[in-house]
Amino acid sequence: MQTSTVGPKELGAIKNYLKILSDDQKGFRPDVLRQVTGLPLQSLSKSTGVSRSRMYDEVVRFKPSSEMMLKILHVVIATDEAYELMNNNAADAALWLSSPSAVFLGYSPFEVCLQGRGEEVINWLKTRMGKMPGAGF
Repeated sequence: MQTSTVGPKELGAIKNYLKILSDDQKGFRPDVLRQVTGLPLQSLSKSTGVSRSRMYDEVVRFKPSSEMMLKILHVVIATDEAYELMNNNAADAALWLSSPSAVFLGYSPFEVCLQGRGEEVINWLKTRMGKMPGAGF
């Protein structure tokens, strides 16, 4: 998928259950992202390409069709799917998403999303929830 064609159809519905995105969904809240992922500020800064000083802003705005935007949107969609899978339990969803997983070669689902491979996590979750064909639990 090219980042120039990123839109709602390509990413799926965004519910933003854990409020990672700003209210207008044109940026993300670094503090919320850090709390939800459990990743240190330095790791988030490096993974998103956002300077450490900007990670202290209340909201970091997206540049249209940027790689950072795609990574963050994948995190949000994966968080939404995990939230639903975990019976609307934010703590369980965040714990699962931040825990290393054999399915993702020892990386946490958040790390996979921030590496630019978020579709793998989203598809895995959707398969487990029966939203996509494949083997469930």
